[in-house]
Amino acid sequence: MSIWSTLLWKEWNEHKWKLLSLTVIAIAVCIGGLVDGVSEVEFAVIATYYGYVLFAPIYIVMGVTAGEWAGGTIEFSKNLPVSLRKVATVRLFAGWIVLIVPVIAVAAFSSALIATLEWMEIEVGIFHSLAASMDLKPQQAHWGIAGIACGVVTTLYFWLVVACLNQATELRAAMIGVLTFIVSFWFGFLLWVMNGAPTTQALSLNWTIGAVSPVYWMVLPNLQAEHLRRWLIVGLQVQGLFVVISSYYFIRFYGTHLRQWNWLPRISWPSIEQTGPTNSLSAPFTSQMKALVWMQLRQTLPLAIGGLVIVFVLTLMATRGTAGAVSQMETNPFQIAIVSVAALLIGSTTFVPDFSPKLYHFWRSRPIPPMRWFWLKYLSGLFVIICCVDLPILILHGTGILPTSAGLYSGVFPMLLHWIIYSIAVLAACLVRHPIYSPVLALCAILTVLLLPVIFHFPDFLSFGEMFNAVGTNLLPNRVIAAFLVGLTQATAISVTATILAAIATKRDINLSP
Repeated sequence: MSIWSTLLWKEWNEHKWKLLSLTVIAIAVCIGGLVDGVSEVEFAVIATYYGYVLFAPIYIVMGVTAGEWAGGTIEFSKNLPVSLRKVATVRLFAGWIVLIVPVIAVAAFSSALIATLEWMEIEVGIFHSLAASMDLKPQQAHWGIAGIACGVVTTLYFWLVVACLNQATELRAAMIGVLTFIVSFWFGFLLWVMNGAPTTQALSLNWTIGAVSPVYWMVLPNLQAEHLRRWLIVGLQVQGLFVVISSYYFIRFYGTHLRQWNWLPRISWPSIEQTGPTNSLSAPFTSQMKALVWMQLRQTLPLAIGGLVIVFVLTLMATRGTAGAVSQMETNPFQIAIVSVAALLIGSTTFVPDFSPKLYHFWRSRPIPPMRWFWLKYLSGLFVIICCVDLPILILHGTGILPTSAGLYSGVFPMLLHWIIYSIAVLAACLVRHPIYSPVLALCAILTVLLLPVIFHFPDFLSFGEMFNAVGTNLLPNRVIAAFLVGLTQATAISVTATILAAIATKRDINLSP
């Protein structure tokens, strides 16, 4: 067996379950989008792609850039009788293929559905405009949309692998990935605001550079026929150059050195500062709680700083575009979606390192109650999401710094949503105890809890999504308050149940990590 075949086999064994899970989830979400009838294929496909773009690139990049560092296998890879650059090359493009295949699978599924139901009038809005621009039949235009989705995820993927390279843990890679995701969109929106959509034959330098932003590909379907082909060719050329440069950087520096966060301030306890020789140990803590709080502060500080940076970048993105195109879109859903992804990744990855076999047995051998450790860790993660991200965004909305049409109750609902997502993600982490598989299980559970009541037309009081919509659209104060209270009850019931189950799962001695 050749070296390349061996490396491909290694990546296949690492990625096969990710590929299967992402494909199944994408097709399942697409099917769920057909709840109001198979004629709404366009809505189902585009909603699936939007959700996929938000989650999948960061999820795949977590493993590609930080998996070997976190798993402790990077030294093994360095000692293989093969160049580390070959390992990096296969790892880079294997991750990209895993990211693209579910998009093609959704396109194939929708194509088969449209072909089967060709007698039915299909709702084709953006499909029709893209078909007219590219001389395609409306029923074939979904392949063009799939191509646009591939362009978006490819752009994001290569942004992320450069930004997240050589991180120590999947959680760090995820947080940097969320920030990079926002910056990549912000970069594209700024170019759009300054230049408008590329509707002239003259090639704009700013929009040519903007082809490295995912926003570029999202704008293409709206162009007129005489402009689309030209800008598509420009985009492919710039995209190709961007991929080559990013690939070279990743392959050249993969595994060379671990990126440290030494610039972060260190948490110390004034009462235990060293007073003796420099090589002596610090005085022990006087209580278990002080020791746990000190440890949790050190772990939570980077997340808190990352959360505040996310708020800052989202604020810049919204306020910088108030004079242009960004003001014409509702930024609130984008903010909710970004923080939802962050809550999912924080909940599903912060607990996992402490469940690694050696560290887990160490913790169980200490005279520290597992429940005390669990609740402190759970509340610290929830504090980061609510107090360092959601609450500042709510305050900025309330003061008018961030534009929004939502009222107070509607502004509080995202906190409830993120509480649900975080609690379910923590449950998945405590059950699976794996940084890559936990987010997938958590995502499946979250989609089940939030979408099943909508798909199967449960009564409104059993659907959190319906209550969220009622709070945002209802004009009667009494109904708004009633919907808010029902949503609060639902969120409390789901989150508390998931958290109690996670606390019970924490006590298991058997480690089920693959």
